[in-house]
Amino acid sequence: MKKKKIEWSAMLICEFVFGFDGVLFTVLGIIFGLKMDAIAASPNSRGDVGLLPRIFCAVGILFMIIAAIMIFFSVKKKRIRSRLIESGRYINARVTEIGLDYSVRINGLNPYYVICEGKNPRTGEMISFRSADVTENPSYLLDQYLRVFVDFDDPKYYYVELERDSAE
Repeated sequence: MKKKKIEWSAMLICEFVFGFDGVLFTVLGIIFGLKMDAIAASPNSRGDVGLLPRIFCAVGILFMIIAAIMIFFSVKKKRIRSRLIESGRYINARVTEIGLDYSVRINGLNPYYVICEGKNPRTGEMISFRSADVTENPSYLLDQYLRVFVDFDDPKYYYVELERDSAE
């Protein structure tokens, strides 16, 4: 059985960090809550130390909620892409533009994206599609055709397949 390679993305790292920190803060809050008698009896404790476990638990729960929201959207995006590919419905779209995404920097460099246009077979209108960011220069794809998996009922759901050099 082939072991699946984990694709480390910024989103996956954030999910892991927020999830781990959320669990850690929540567990520490619970431990502090259980040991509150000993902490309050300490000669060094001043003020309302009962607030400490509540703060830790609140921060931990907040971090876990943030991690859960990020995981939800990551899983949703992967399911939509899988559903589109499994449906097998695609159009051949011509690559019309290669651009740099200046809103993102990876190791000091801006990633590339591909813009391609194809015709919706149901409506006949031309639709423009933007690929996910890629780190390698895809300029060799200019004026070639790529497969774009599209939900023809709702064309805002699509996936541009960049792994292939050209469509069949």
